Amino acid sequence: MSNITNINDIIFQLKLITTDIYAYVGLFMFIIGTIGNVCNIVVFTRLRSLSGLASVWFLLTSFVGSQCVLSTGVLSRAIFGFTGVDPLVSSIIWCKIHWVIGPLGGNLALTCIGFGSID
Repeated sequence: MSNITNINDIIFQLKLITTDIYAYVGLFMFIIGTIGNVCNIVVFTRLRSLSGLASVWFLLTSFVGSQCVLSTGVLSRAIFGFTGVDPLVSSIIWCKIHWVIGPLGGNLALTCIGFGSID
């Protein structure tokens, strides 16, 4: 009986560790990714030598798509890690946005990177 309790305690501790990893690493990824996407958008729109290229539009769309992935996927996991409340369970609207915008943004980002490299 104590062996089962010991295994349950280990599983519970592993769940707590993964929740903390989601919180801190997810928040770090969200902040760094958002800063990177904003910097890329500013650089590609402000520099005259870059803004005339056709592939810049593909790259700008890729940055917007990757920001959608960060905002819907990574942010909700970080919120769950810090608060313990899953926004996907507590809000039906956020859940629907998450399952539509997340994959759409990821596919858009990858497709536009491919188009930009072909161009």
